[in-house]
Amino acid sequence: MDARYTRILIAIATTIVVLLVALVVVLATGGDDEPGTTVAASTSTTLATTTTPPTTAAPTTTAPPATTTTAPPATTTSSTAPPSTTTTTTAPAGACSGLPSTPVAGGATDQTAAFGDLDGDGGADTMVVYRDAGAWWLNVETHYGWSTEIPLTGMVARAIDVVDLGVAEQVMVAQIDAGASVEVYGLFAFQGCGIVHIMDANTGFETALPVGGTVTHLDGFTCRPDGITVTSAAVDPDDPTMWEYTETDFLYVPGLGELQPTASSIQLLTSPADDATIYGAGDYDC
Repeated sequence: MDARYTRILIAIATTIVVLLVALVVVLATGGDDEPGTTVAASTSTTLATTTTPPTTAAPTTTAPPATTTTAPPATTTSSTAPPSTTTTTTAPAGACSGLPSTPVAGGATDQTAAFGDLDGDGGADTMVVYRDAGAWWLNVETHYGWSTEIPLTGMVARAIDVVDLGVAEQVMVAQIDAGASVEVYGLFAFQGCGIVHIMDANTGFETALPVGGTVTHLDGFTCRPDGITVTSAAVDPDDPTMWEYTETDFLYVPGLGELQPTASSIQLLTSPADDATIYGAGDYDC
């Protein structure tokens, strides 16, 4: 065989090999090629890389946010009553707290009372005059509950008034006895957790001031900002139209517990022209 023939055989064999390789490639790709598509044969053993173009997503339509309507807050009315608060008031301790206390007797009768700041601490205290087992008593009860008392020796007694004579503690006025035509009044003060019967420095005795009188003689007294004025009127025995009218001023001195005379005057008055002043001499005015 000559060389030319040999080259022809080699070329034929090479062509056959190439065709076989192309067939293998077609079979390997599943024969998806469209009719008329020419498959390029390649003697290269390197596999081609197929790049898939990026897929463009369809534009997304965003729905507008829903409008939320917020209802105004409801007004709630509570029918539950607020919790009740119980306040317990305790009387403050006073100057006489803790000392033995003497309240009004359980069998007391004929009670009369007057009210005022008897100890000067700003509270409302009570003066009670009462009768128990035939005896009369003047009792003081402080606003914080402590009490004390003293006996009254007259045949009849009653609470009259609590008056201000210009000092810290107020003064008690009580009827302590009675006569045929007058009532007799005594003045008392509450000092040092005790009851003091105020003295009359003019006589040196405990105050016993007559109020009232007869057609011939009248007595009384009037309270002033710093004491009292005692009045009296007496008819002239020789001339029933003429009256001797007397005024005596007393200053109350609480430290001593007495009334001290400071001034006195005497006038001659005529009835009936001066009857208002004459008969006013027998009044109590506090």
